[in-house]
Amino acid sequence: MSIIRVEAAYHRHTCPADPEPHVVDTRHRVLDVIPGGGCLTPVTVRSGDTTRLIACGRHEPASRQCRACRPVITEVRTEVYDTGAYA
Repeated sequence: MSIIRVEAAYHRHTCPADPEPHVVDTRHRVLDVIPGGGCLTPVTVRSGDTTRLIACGRHEPASRQCRACRPVITEVRTEVYDTGAYA
């Protein structure tokens, strides 16, 4: 399984339309990627006379991907910035 570690930063403000603080900008930064290795259950794809084996992560939905292809995203740090009113 590929492990992707990310950092999230949320910028929020208040405005006349919504006096409650709300998020106006979200940024994610990839900190680290740990590859999961080769596919354990490759999928056969046919197009005309051509047949190829490809990684299941390129073809199958997440629920049917092998553990080497399925990504796991871990949020390691979250920061919230208040920009104040009308920013």
